[in-house]
Amino acid sequence: MKIMKYLYKDSFNTLATILISTLCFFLYLQSGVFDNAGMAAMILKWLPAAIGAITLMAYFFTRLCNVDWAWKLTVLGAVLNILLVLTSFLSG
Repeated sequence: MKIMKYLYKDSFNTLATILISTLCFFLYLQSGVFDNAGMAAMILKWLPAAIGAITLMAYFFTRLCNVDWAWKLTVLGAVLNILLVLTSFLSG
């Protein structure tokens, strides 16, 4: 399986997390969820970036512990970011 060799590389997991978080950040800003928000909008607009940063920290921590399933944290962070953006588009 060729895909399995990419799942265990740090560079691909880091790049995937950064790309997905950046894309979700810009889509989240365009969703219109902040139209009626006050002070909470200043904090909430950075939520996709925070999820991406936490995902990267958790990924590298599990890689330090020599866990083979660390790539699953990248997938989990991507799914959380995508769900956040989808719910913001559906609610706004």
